[in-house]
Amino acid sequence: MMLENIVKKFTAGLVGLGMTAGLLAGNFTNYVLPTKGFSTEIVLVNNDVMHSYPNHSMLYTAYDIDGNVLAEVPDFMATGSRMKTSLSELFPSVNVDDIGLVKVTSSNKNDAWVIYSNGDQKAMVQAPTEGSSVVDNLHFENNLVYWNFLSNFAKVNDDDSVVRAVINPSGEEVYFDGIVNDYGFVMPNFGFGVSAASINMDDFFGGVVPSGATWMRIYSEDIQHTDFGDSVTPVNNLVGNTVFMKTNGESGGAYGNSEAFEELIIPHIADQTANPDLNKRYFWTGLVFNNPSDVFVNAVIQYYSKTGVHLDVDSSTPEIDDYSFVLDPFGKKVDLISNFGMPEGAEFARVVAEKPIMGGELFGGEPSGTANWPIMAGVGLLLPGTGGYLDSVTDMNTPTLRYHLPLAESRAFTDTEEGLWTGVAFANLGKRNQTVVLEYKTDSGLVIGTQNYTVNSMSKQAITVEDLLKLGGLEDIREQVAMIDVLAKESVAGFTANYEVNLYALQGGKAAGTGALPPFSVPLLMRVPQFIT
Repeated sequence: MMLENIVKKFTAGLVGLGMTAGLLAGNFTNYVLPTKGFSTEIVLVNNDVMHSYPNHSMLYTAYDIDGNVLAEVPDFMATGSRMKTSLSELFPSVNVDDIGLVKVTSSNKNDAWVIYSNGDQKAMVQAPTEGSSVVDNLHFENNLVYWNFLSNFAKVNDDDSVVRAVINPSGEEVYFDGIVNDYGFVMPNFGFGVSAASINMDDFFGGVVPSGATWMRIYSEDIQHTDFGDSVTPVNNLVGNTVFMKTNGESGGAYGNSEAFEELIIPHIADQTANPDLNKRYFWTGLVFNNPSDVFVNAVIQYYSKTGVHLDVDSSTPEIDDYSFVLDPFGKKVDLISNFGMPEGAEFARVVAEKPIMGGELFGGEPSGTANWPIMAGVGLLLPGTGGYLDSVTDMNTPTLRYHLPLAESRAFTDTEEGLWTGVAFANLGKRNQTVVLEYKTDSGLVIGTQNYTVNSMSKQAITVEDLLKLGGLEDIREQVAMIDVLAKESVAGFTANYEVNLYALQGGKAAGTGALPPFSVPLLMRVPQFIT
């Protein structure tokens, strides 16, 4: 049955009960930001398993860039289930190019991811659940022939605030006031309630990114003018993300908004860009680091092998040396990880800085190699315990934090049908082995298999869902698996977080007939946050 018909039936039923669409909205919200020039899909997972009632009310509201409501779609979602839909399916009566923001409200907690696509070119990022007074565009540069650097922002309520962008490291200020900026671009107007914008940085800078512009921070502030000076109060009403897409249509990646920390984890490294054998140049790994402060910040990268050996970046000294670098005030560094002192055999790394910094990783297929896999994905770098880390507690009545992999399909290719693979990487940063439980689920949330999986101490273990199922003797459920929950098997200490096991996943396709990755590989890197269930 088409979604439009389902919506009509739900709406009719609600009217009969004396309910309006507005009453469907609950206390939980997700914000979906479309990207200019790309199709937008929503992956929504219902995580509120603490409640026994089977269905929860939903309301999807589409706004244009000026905050006008284009459509409202009421719906229900079953506890524990997953929904995947495009904006065109969700709002069939609306021109999706007119949508600037989608607000998903629910009577329970849901988590959402957004997939941006153009054919086989895809990128995935988590949808924010609340507004912030500061959002960032972590990376753009004057390489606009090769890259589309895209920034999506929205002001999500009617609170009075002035929205301005600071272009770093130059410090140039640009206001979201509807006026033409110094580069000839008409700025979005965020001065009147709900507003949204999807900006190609090529347009923003008039085709040439200046040398003093490498990243951008956007502020929302309530400014009160008094006889004693201006009073500035941050206003938490902004959401945003950063999207990278190759102009040749091959691949893309995305970063969500993240805070700055003194420690960041690089959960996965694969880089053969320096291999002299072109047949063995499979992947590249890129890093970006941003300094949000007005002072120089010293930092080091500690590299580790797959088995947790602390690697030396300088064999000429007897000690184990880490790679050191300095970030200028409001500065940024971006390069291949091989140019950040990566030693041979590095599989994951820890970044330690004197002051909080931000960062991101891009992972992709190496174009100079014979394989030339057109794949890429992006992930924000986070401090342990702030997203993507398992927590466990001893009190069984206390909610346990768990991972959720919203896309975990694995299908074999045939002579006529494309296949699909999902790879999962576990990085254990602790000094002891950790055992986790994998719960394999269908789209409806039904658990069809469970498996214990041990991650060795100070190690990274990468494995496909197909091979995980083989290890657990669960090959027969492969075609039914839609998503995976990962939770701690054993408690560590009461109310003490176990920040040791980090998890993320990569998904792509296999060509029919041969099973080759290009040109069908469309990976989606998912840095998975904690969920209270």
